[in-house]
Amino acid sequence: RIMPMLSHQTNFLLCICMAVVIFLIVLWQSRKIKVFQQTEQVKLQSFEYHKLYVGMETCYNEIIYSPPEDMNISYAEAEKRRETKDALSQAKRNASVQDYSARVYLMAFINKTLQTQLGINETTIDQVFPFQNRKKLDPYIKFLTLMYVVMQEHGTDTWIWLQEENHLSQLRENGRYEIYQSDIDMMFDKYVGKIPYTVKLDVLTQRLYEDKFGQGHVDLLSWQNIEDLAVGQGGIPTSATDVSASHKKQGGTSIAGHDKVVILFRGINIHLRFIGMGSPRELERVCRHICLYKNPGELSEDAGYIENSLANGDRVVVYRDSFGDSWGFLIRKNNEGRLMTLQELYPASMQKHADKLWALLEGLMIGCQSTIATGQMYSGKTSLLRAMINVSNPNYNYRGLESIFELNLRKHFPTRDVATFLEREDLPGDKVLEFLKRTNGTVLVLGEMLKEVSANWLISAGQSGFKFVLSTTHSITTEFLIKWLLNAKLNTSGSSNADLVILDIINAIHFDVHCGLDELSGERFVERVTEIVPTGDDRLYQIVDIMVYDRENKEYIIKHPLSKRTLESIRTYADEEKYVSIASMFGGTAAIMP
Repeated sequence: RIMPMLSHQTNFLLCICMAVVIFLIVLWQSRKIKVFQQTEQVKLQSFEYHKLYVGMETCYNEIIYSPPEDMNISYAEAEKRRETKDALSQAKRNASVQDYSARVYLMAFINKTLQTQLGINETTIDQVFPFQNRKKLDPYIKFLTLMYVVMQEHGTDTWIWLQEENHLSQLRENGRYEIYQSDIDMMFDKYVGKIPYTVKLDVLTQRLYEDKFGQGHVDLLSWQNIEDLAVGQGGIPTSATDVSASHKKQGGTSIAGHDKVVILFRGINIHLRFIGMGSPRELERVCRHICLYKNPGELSEDAGYIENSLANGDRVVVYRDSFGDSWGFLIRKNNEGRLMTLQELYPASMQKHADKLWALLEGLMIGCQSTIATGQMYSGKTSLLRAMINVSNPNYNYRGLESIFELNLRKHFPTRDVATFLEREDLPGDKVLEFLKRTNGTVLVLGEMLKEVSANWLISAGQSGFKFVLSTTHSITTEFLIKWLLNAKLNTSGSSNADLVILDIINAIHFDVHCGLDELSGERFVERVTEIVPTGDDRLYQIVDIMVYDRENKEYIIKHPLSKRTLESIRTYADEEKYVSIASMFGGTAAIMP
């Protein structure tokens, strides 16, 4: 009886021991799994975008702020580190003002840092953005991925190609020109297949670059061949709370001011509803830096705004909240990679008798007729001015005078004698013109006339030895052009005799070529070519439309012949064949008689 009892107790103790052992094993395994999971979680967190941004910034700061002499490295290594530091510092300054070489350098630095110091490879990059799961991919990352995939074939024309191929420049049902996230999703599914590692790396590099050095979420668009890029012009310029409340009140149709992005594409303003700067602070950051090319001064509360050029030739206007109702900027693109001819600007296949327009404008340039290109913004005045210079005498000496280097005449006419200078309000107009004459100028090309002093220079230039003068302005009619020039001359010259000033004007300016724009189709055309003819009587001058454009029939119509004064000037400078050709179209049979 005693033995069975002892056996039963022994078995019970063995069961308890086994249970304890199993429990300890399970506990140990669970802790091991938990530690493994925590380790994996830490690894995953180390590849979060924010952590990578901090890591990249740390690598950058170590190079910039760590003196090489404090490191235990050789002289050659220290010298190399100094060169890298100087190159990075300069690239950072220049990247913010659209210097392409600085952008390339910094992108290469980020790309290398990601792969050599931050552990990015073909596996870990999917932990930053879920490229392998398209449904979870952030909308903005979809946009960048789409762009980088298509950019491999279309480069800086990518956005133009996407808009044209997918008909995104058409009016929406709400009567507006807008592009939505659904359009990006559609194009992403259409053009993006399996995403290669190189594209993933480009997208991640782009995100880090634009947040640290570039122009925020609009950085990639700012390098595309669009016409204008406006940020912060529209939307609700108030606090996030007010925006949220208004958004709910209006059924989700409102937008914060810092997220209002509009591009100009072939004369049409298109609101990009899928993209924005993300926050007022980010918009302010970009505004403060993008206007600093060649140190124009600080964008202070007193200054309010800065108009400046960028390193790539674009023009930028930046304003802040002390002047506008919020921060904002506008980039006017200067992305004509090639010179547009008259035939390309006004194609005969789309505009009837465009060949007669080409002949007329060429005749004015051959005949050394001072001409102003007028019209609303974005109607193609600057492109027309270049095209007219292109058909003028290549042996003349061209002298440009601009408030901002925008025409880029030396780039477009590298074989001609061209020199361009900046306007200086602190220099009297007569001294500026005297200097330009000393540079043996034949033709004066004034940039856009926005200031009265520019108008005064134009009138004076027409009487100071230049064969002819070319310029642009925003006048609606020829009469308004003359009145604006009259007021500018009276206000800046001290003269009080309006009739004498008008005589100066009509002797200095012979033609007004008025550019037009169809805001629905984006079509550009020459609305009219108008001659200002001196009459020699009390009227002083007569305004004569030589050619007009019939918008309904898309046809150029000759209305009146050129004046005898103009025909004689053309005959002076043109060869006989060219003169006969022009005079037969615009002078009548009497004009071609010897």
